[in-house]
Amino acid sequence: GVNDPRQLAQAAAVRRDKILDDLMVSGVRLMDPASTWIGPQVEVGADVTIEPNVQLWGRTKVGSGSRIGSFTVLRGAELGENVTIIGSVRINGSKVGSGSSVGPYVFIRDGAELASDVKVGRFVEIKKSFVSDGSKVPHLSYIGDAHIGKNTNIGAGTITCNYDGKNKNATMIGDNCFIGSDTMLVAPVVVGSEAMTAAGSVITRDVPAGALGIGRARQTNIEGWHTRAKNIRGGN
Repeated sequence: GVNDPRQLAQAAAVRRDKILDDLMVSGVRLMDPASTWIGPQVEVGADVTIEPNVQLWGRTKVGSGSRIGSFTVLRGAELGENVTIIGSVRINGSKVGSGSSVGPYVFIRDGAELASDVKVGRFVEIKKSFVSDGSKVPHLSYIGDAHIGKNTNIGAGTITCNYDGKNKNATMIGDNCFIGSDTMLVAPVVVGSEAMTAAGSVITRDVPAGALGIGRARQTNIEGWHTRAKNIRGGN
């Protein structure tokens, strides 16, 4: 029996070691079994590599040929074949399609789904969204309650503004789009296929297919400002 936390830890370690042994016998490569935790309901395909300090929990499934980078935690995640998790990734209750690359420092949650050959890069959060084949969300973005079409590029700093204070609203982005860096998409909004948004835009209306959406203030330069400001401060 287990009578205290120390005995619970010992029993868990015995169970963990048995799970890891079975996986290694089946061909899974564990680079550091001592730092790896895999739950009893997890399924791992052939020729998978798991780096140190990885945790796999719940009904997680990892397809053959995949690689799970260090400091990744998957809970109820489903990974296709030949998926690369670069490291320091959290995936909860979501799917990643075959050939996709995720990480580092990515959080995917709440039923999000990445199709095949999708790239999700540094410091990105994807919530309850679908990202179609070949699309990229490379840097510093929040994608929530959105549908992104095929072969679309989401520029750095893009945010889907999905919450209006009462309801969560959807953002729809078509195929072959280019969303400029630091774009705010104020949902509900639709960006048609092959459309673009200018960097730094706040998009509050639909952008038709093939159009360029621009939503930013005109730049004004005040000449001689340094000298005027210096005089106002009394030369200090």
